[in-house]
Amino acid sequence: MGTWYGYNSSLSDVTWYTNAHEKLVDVATGKYLIYYHVNSADGQHGGWIWRGYLKSAASTPVTLTTTTMNWATAAKSAGLQSADIKLMKLFPHAAYDADLMAVVNQVFASTENQPILTEETSTANDDFNQLLTVNHTDYSAVYLVRFNVNNPNSLAEVKQAVNANLDANGQADLQRWHIAGKIAPIGTATQASGLKAGSGLLVFATK
Repeated sequence: MGTWYGYNSSLSDVTWYTNAHEKLVDVATGKYLIYYHVNSADGQHGGWIWRGYLKSAASTPVTLTTTTMNWATAAKSAGLQSADIKLMKLFPHAAYDADLMAVVNQVFASTENQPILTEETSTANDDFNQLLTVNHTDYSAVYLVRFNVNNPNSLAEVKQAVNANLDANGQADLQRWHIAGKIAPIGTATQASGLKAGSGLLVFATK
C-alpha cells in the first residue's frame, strides 16, 4: 500500500478476487477504513482498493468474456481449434456465444452455406441472417468480418488480416458484442464454393 497505480473508473467492468485485507485508521475522523488486496479474473491487474468501490459478484451478474471464460467446454461442444479460440480472444471484452458459433459452424460445414465466406457483402449478410432465422436465433444486429490467411496458426497473420478488414474504431465498437469465429485449418481442401485453408469468419451480434 502507499503506491498509486491508477483510477478504479478505468477498470470499472473488471471482476476482482480478494486475497487479503487491511484495516486503516483515518487520522482526521478516527474512523476505520477497510482496504482489500485484489487481482483481476484475467490476472492482468492487481492492487489495493477501498471496499466501498467493490460490489459482491452475487448481486452483480458477471458476463464471461473471451478472456475470462473457461474454453474447455466450448471447445469440446463446438469443435473449436486453438486457432479459433485465439481469433476470438483478439476481442477480450466480447462474450462468446454458443448459438452464434453453431451457425458459424454451419457456414463451414455445408457447401450450400460456404459462399457466405466469399460472396458480395450484402448477400453474405442476407444469407447469414437467413441461417439465424432457420436456427431460431434472433439478434438486433449482426456484423460479419471475413478474411483469408496463408497460415491459420499464425496469430500475427490472423491479427493483421482482421485489422485489414476492421479498423480500430470498428474493433472498439464491437468489443462488448457477442462473438463467434472460425478459421479453416491447414489441410482443408479447396472447394468451388469458396472454402479453403485459411478462410476466416468472425461474427459479432447484439441482442
